[in-house]
Amino acid sequence: MLARDSLVQAGLPDNPYARQLRNGFRWLRFEKELENEFREFLSWNSLMQRRAAIGVAFLIWALFIVADWMMVDIRLHPSLFEQLLGVRLGMIGLLLVVWPAAFLPSLRKVGDAIAPYCLLLINLAVLACDVLFEWHGVPRFTQLGATLGILAVFFPLGLAFWACVRLALLCLALNLAVFLLFGGEENLRTNLLNTLYNGLVVLICSFALYLQDYAQREQFLGRRLLGMMAEQDSLTGLVNRRYYELLAQRALEQGAREEKGVALILVDVDDFKAYNDHYGHPAGDAALRQLGVVLRQGARRPLDIAAWAGRSSPCCSTTARRATPWPSPSACGRRWRR
Repeated sequence: MLARDSLVQAGLPDNPYARQLRNGFRWLRFEKELENEFREFLSWNSLMQRRAAIGVAFLIWALFIVADWMMVDIRLHPSLFEQLLGVRLGMIGLLLVVWPAAFLPSLRKVGDAIAPYCLLLINLAVLACDVLFEWHGVPRFTQLGATLGILAVFFPLGLAFWACVRLALLCLALNLAVFLLFGGEENLRTNLLNTLYNGLVVLICSFALYLQDYAQREQFLGRRLLGMMAEQDSLTGLVNRRYYELLAQRALEQGAREEKGVALILVDVDDFKAYNDHYGHPAGDAALRQLGVVLRQGARRPLDIAAWAGRSSPCCSTTARRATPWPSPSACGRRWRR
């Protein structure tokens, strides 16, 4: 991973990734379009973690059932065991329902949408078990259920930093409310102490997640920026010849499949060498940069334009398909000349 400072000092071109690196992201928020792109990147990267989380969750809830069977006296408290079993099996059923969203890439966006609600339901189920113990007057054999639920919120499931923090604080508040309502005065001190410990867990996990999210965002911008620099001409900001050849090949193949035409325009700047020799290379470079701006403004997409030759005789090419309304090549040429 490249450090942000080294990238910023490297004379970056003007593009959204470079601007975001220069501006920083201390509050872990990008500009709107970049933020959406980062969330998409995060969603794809979290698929394996979601699958692992489903398996771990199955194991934990199954172990809770075993623990209930071993620690709760079924002869004295049969209804408590049945109610606990109902909650545990209900959560296992929920995991079975959401399982496809974690294992099928086509349901990835569904997984993004339901992940926070599943985490909230897990924490509510843990609190429901605590309430059942208090309701039946049976001491809980563990105080770690709420802590495990809060830790689950910080598992890398594709949630952004602030979403995790808000969800963890909500779970902590619900935990405190349940203790105050159902814990009884004799357990007040213990319950408040457990809430304090859980608050420290939220604080420590939030700090660790902040560092992870910051590094992940920095890595995302660095990779996107390096990829763009490898595909773009550094002077004009247009895609370079090598990358454009790939795009043109794809356009030709798509045109052949869909039986649609593909137009190619070559743009050359008249007397550019004389202009460059007379006014100097800085003025020539400025003219080429302005040419890149004009061509991008006239293109259907920025990737439709490419820098083809050197500074003395720059050429650009454009592809077009009939599927999208697009001016004729002659109309494009007239507009660019103006």
